[in-house]
Amino acid sequence: MNGLSDLILAFSLCLPRFFVALILIPGFAKQLLGGAVIRNSIAAALALPLLPSVIPHLDEVQSNAMLIGLIAKEAVIGLFIGFISAIPFWAIESAGFVIDNQRGASMASTLNPLSGDQTSPLGILFNHAGTSLFFITGSVLLWLSAFYKTFLLWPMTDFPPQLVFHSVTLVFESFSELMNITWRLAAPAVITMFLSEFGLGLMNRFTPQMNVFFLAMPIKSGIALLVLLLYISLFFDAFLLELADIFLLTEQLKAWLP
Repeated sequence: MNGLSDLILAFSLCLPRFFVALILIPGFAKQLLGGAVIRNSIAAALALPLLPSVIPHLDEVQSNAMLIGLIAKEAVIGLFIGFISAIPFWAIESAGFVIDNQRGASMASTLNPLSGDQTSPLGILFNHAGTSLFFITGSVLLWLSAFYKTFLLWPMTDFPPQLVFHSVTLVFESFSELMNITWRLAAPAVITMFLSEFGLGLMNRFTPQMNVFFLAMPIKSGIALLVLLLYISLFFDAFLLELADIFLLTEQLKAWLP
């Protein structure tokens, strides 16, 4: 019976980091997997290999209060890991939304099954494509390797890492980086649409009888799709470069949680 209780205690320490991180990553969305039960099962399966390394250290957990604190610490670290890992996916979805907003197609916003929020058609397309690349290129295996290394950095039975003001600053810098990635991905299409809109404005200036508003949306949509076709390979190459940053989870977490 004591062995069973140790197993349950160890599992309660192994699970939270995976459980919280997978909630934020679009590739493990419950809408995609068919329910939260499947996602939770994946988190449990990923946590199982850690049990043999945790059980010998359970004597360090001296009270229920310490156990609750360690579980909360694991959840916070999982939150940071999930946030860092989700940034490239949020950026590529936001790039699609920015392009659609510029061409006037944001009115067609619908629910994205991977993120559970409202976004535009191109946002959904890019998010699905980015998630597919995450799995088919083997990036998910590199991500898992980086994830498991975080347990070497902060073992589950160690005292919670120290949160400092610098950690909060880095969180805001990550939001800034999210916007930078978004605009870098969307810039070619947005700039060409702006130039076409500027040209339509000049046409309307010299030919007022022309209904520029009626022509603007199809013209900008055509130009945006043409530009996307021309640089789509560079678009996803840039996404994969940003995706590579999440393989450096341990280095980023060292800066966030010293």
